[in-house]
Amino acid sequence: MEPVTFLKAEATRGGHDLTALVVRHLHGLRTLFGLPAAPTAIGEAFHKAFGLVRYEYLLHLAFERSLALREKGPSFDSPDATAPKRR
Repeated sequence: MEPVTFLKAEATRGGHDLTALVVRHLHGLRTLFGLPAAPTAIGEAFHKAFGLVRYEYLLHLAFERSLALREKGPSFDSPDATAPKRR
């Protein structure tokens, strides 16, 4: 029941009904959340080479991102991060 409660709360918070939220998330999983063709192809090759299903691949990406954030700090790769700092 806990996942259903979580999904209902997320749907309400986002102004969606439960079915729309589930469809949106499943569509995102299926399409790697609308990434362009090049990174999608790289992702497909990676998860197949390592024997991961899409869900496991996305968990791996989230983990790798968390490591980068821990090492480099929040917003390290934002467009503003490379702009010269004003005094």
